[in-house]
Amino acid sequence: MGSRQYEFETLKNRIMNKEGNISHRAVISLLGERGIGKTTLAKKLYNDPDIMKHFEVHAWVCLPPHIRFSDYVETMYTQVSSQVPEVSGDGEITNKELMLTQNLQNRTYLVVLDGLISISDWNSLFDVLPDTNGSRILLTTHLNVKEINHIDPQTAPIELPYFDMKHGEQLFCQRVFGGKAPPQTFWSKGYYEKVHNISTGLPLAIAVIAGVLRSKVMPMEWDNIFEQLESNGQPKPVRSIWSLAFDDLPHYLKSCFLYFASVSENVILYPDRLVRLWIAEGFVVPKKAETLEDVGFDYLKELVSRGFLRVIDLNGLKMQKLPDEIGSIIHLRYLGIRNSNLEELPSSMSKLDNLQTLDVRRTNVGKIVDEFWEIEALRHVLAEKMLLPNCSVPLNNLMTLNGVVPSDLWGEKKCPLNNMIYLRSLSLSSISAPHTTALSDALRKLEYLVYLNLSGEVLPSNMFTATSMRRLQVLILHGNLEGTNDLLGDRYVLPNLTVLHLHKSELSQQFVDKLALLPCLAEMELLDISYSETTMSFHDGFPSLTNLKLKEVSTLQKLVIGRGVMPMLSILGMYDCESLKTLKALNDLEHLQEVAVYKMPEIIDNIKLEDEKLFRKIKNLTTPMITTDRVFPGYFRPNSTYTG
Repeated sequence: MGSRQYEFETLKNRIMNKEGNISHRAVISLLGERGIGKTTLAKKLYNDPDIMKHFEVHAWVCLPPHIRFSDYVETMYTQVSSQVPEVSGDGEITNKELMLTQNLQNRTYLVVLDGLISISDWNSLFDVLPDTNGSRILLTTHLNVKEINHIDPQTAPIELPYFDMKHGEQLFCQRVFGGKAPPQTFWSKGYYEKVHNISTGLPLAIAVIAGVLRSKVMPMEWDNIFEQLESNGQPKPVRSIWSLAFDDLPHYLKSCFLYFASVSENVILYPDRLVRLWIAEGFVVPKKAETLEDVGFDYLKELVSRGFLRVIDLNGLKMQKLPDEIGSIIHLRYLGIRNSNLEELPSSMSKLDNLQTLDVRRTNVGKIVDEFWEIEALRHVLAEKMLLPNCSVPLNNLMTLNGVVPSDLWGEKKCPLNNMIYLRSLSLSSISAPHTTALSDALRKLEYLVYLNLSGEVLPSNMFTATSMRRLQVLILHGNLEGTNDLLGDRYVLPNLTVLHLHKSELSQQFVDKLALLPCLAEMELLDISYSETTMSFHDGFPSLTNLKLKEVSTLQKLVIGRGVMPMLSILGMYDCESLKTLKALNDLEHLQEVAVYKMPEIIDNIKLEDEKLFRKIKNLTTPMITTDRVFPGYFRPNSTYTG
């Protein structure tokens, strides 16, 4: 990807409007012929953490030929609808085009349209994507500039060039030798010059040749392959590369490989289903002491090992353990296995020196070999409750560490977070008292944190006053905060904090008064005995607060919102606060849209008697609803019905 770094940075700047010169919903076109790397670059942009956080809604739509327009819309609607709350009152609407438009309306979105081949398809799709300022459409197509120039005259398309010798050689060596230096024979015989002449610098062709040569003995077998690809010193057409790659497959894999040609481009084939289809077609030959399914998975693993493979993204895999051969896919950068029965990751994972992302959310994976944490390329680790051991090397590339628990007690020099100082997102649970001192010290070093989620019996509280937390935007704490009384004389330094969720924190009124001074705080949730007093008074501040939620704050009896406080408050939610009987809103709360109340009939009656204007904004909930993963973890949005 380094050879496309210039194009990546250019596109990223346009998508995020870093130069501030795009004031419309821009269409950014990525042009080039098949095999030039358009989709690879688009995927890197789509999955970039900065870009993901920049937009409210994201969708990726593959545009293969010969597919109905309604299927395009269905694909996009399915992705979009899972990321936005259900629009109340629209239950009668069944037109997916209209529903898609409504879901995107007034939201910043990034939609990737991958593989556009028809301007008529574009015109139809463009019609259902609302013109929301700040949104982006990223288009990959092999159409030329003249054909697509009218799409967005204000935004010049980017054409991907062929690789030059330098960048082509980097790609080839990476695919064949991984992180190792090529042998002297590679240089002395000028092998890459031959590759470049045959491939003409087309990235896919370079990668295919590398896949064939990787398992061959140099120089004897390499020379034979080049003889097949050259005739009288002149390279054959590039299509001979594909023929060679197919001919090089064992006979039992050829039918399995060709089976992919019968599948539409926009269909996802999961491994277990693919193997069953191969078996039904008769492609899988029985072996003694092995089931047909076992043999089929061996076929799949062999095909995978032959492909210069960098991404494995599986969902719902029905196996408890990955094969140890996973460690042989040395170029693997992304391994995602979610929503599965997976319980164990093999020790060979430590060999994946190029691995950047491991995503095992919604699995039962509880541990991985300690040597895994020495992979310096790691950027994102997402799990459920995976043990985090001490690390022996600095992980300076690691940006995301979510769903981990301490594997042992931490001391001043033993906390693994000390080797992860560039983290932007951290979610750590099962924290106990012996961890807090080391964790508190580590937090002072994590200056790049944007998202922090801590859970345990006792938690440090210095994140409220540490100057290192200036970038923090989301803070979720589940547990008793240690030493909050010691902080009352200090200024809280969280200038960018937007979302604050507190669970079981047993806070005082003085602590709440301190929070009132945070300038950007827009959403605050106090849950599960997170407040220790009987009256909560908001005297001043909270200038940006739009959402306030109180849930199961059992000690609270009276809530007072003073004059001039929370001028932007839009939604006030109160859930299962069984002792809360009085709500006094002393200001107009002109932006307040609704007061959501769940299982608290007495306070509704009291509000009706004392404040008719406030009463008209009450929605008495019957079912609270948790939103999707796209919203910050723990975010609560009610599904309400007005009962009058």
